[in-house]
Amino acid sequence: MLLLLIVTGYQLKAVIVLEGYYTSFPHLIKIFLPLHFLLGPLFFYYVKFTIGFQKQLKIKDAIHLIPFGVAFITLMPFYIKSGAEKLLMHSAPAPDNFHMNSSMIFYYGPMLFFAFFYYWKSLKILTSLKGGDGRGSKEYQNRLLWLEKYTKVFLFFLACFTVAQLIFVFTDFYQFYVMLLTVFASSILIHFVAYWAIKQSKIANHNTFDDKSYQTQEKAPDIKKGIIEILEVEKLYLDSNLSSKYLCDRLKVNSLYLSQVVNREFNCNISYLINSYRIEYAKKVLESGELNHLNFSGIAQKVGYNSANAFTRVFKQHTDQTPSEYKKQVQKK
Repeated sequence: MLLLLIVTGYQLKAVIVLEGYYTSFPHLIKIFLPLHFLLGPLFFYYVKFTIGFQKQLKIKDAIHLIPFGVAFITLMPFYIKSGAEKLLMHSAPAPDNFHMNSSMIFYYGPMLFFAFFYYWKSLKILTSLKGGDGRGSKEYQNRLLWLEKYTKVFLFFLACFTVAQLIFVFTDFYQFYVMLLTVFASSILIHFVAYWAIKQSKIANHNTFDDKSYQTQEKAPDIKKGIIEILEVEKLYLDSNLSSKYLCDRLKVNSLYLSQVVNREFNCNISYLINSYRIEYAKKVLESGELNHLNFSGIAQKVGYNSANAFTRVFKQHTDQTPSEYKKQVQKK
């Protein structure tokens, strides 16, 4: 929601410029600029929460907000001035001339770099998960599809925004129409999000139960108990063939309802839940050294993965370290 508000803020800025309202509302000058630094980090947070990579914000996540903080602090002396002083310091763009001072490249350059970096990073994560390992539910795969499309449309908006800023700073090339086209591009983004949110309502509300599900909510505690028994007592997460289909057959539920129960009771998706048990077990064996006679490919098979690459990728997603880095850290203690 905050992402869309930032994009809407850009549209509001365009309207203010086109209608020449800056002289009437000088306090709106540069007010939206620091918010642009949130486009990348906020989307990155959204992707990680939606696909279950992360359950809550951590203190270290604040590092992603540093560019926003720096931009806000840098502009603070300007913000605290009176309206008259702002108009003297800053020549508001006229409706027929959108030229910006070339010094603004020092704001828009880093902002666009960080935005593209985070969106590229998000798209890379989504691409690596697309198709998955057969363990994700159909609902989870639909969610990945939604996020992938969302990311690409946002990248389209950023590309249009980048071209527009370059034109405004360095050229006179049909600036009025360029402004209109960037507003049109942002409108496409907002309407796309609204359209897919409606079309994929199960994705937008993936943490809620549908009263018309094939099962009843009363079965949720029994299903949760069954999942815990399979994972904690029988330790079937060590079997690389463990899948959501097996859980559905074993617990006698459909995939949609199983996914709903896991999302509701464990606050994550099925794939993440299984992997969390595998990674916790892997951490224990790395700490104990009981599998030191095996290479990481052998350890991967012991903890439920068919390849060392899959093991390393998931391990890093859960711990922010590779298995070798974690092992070295343990050995230093």
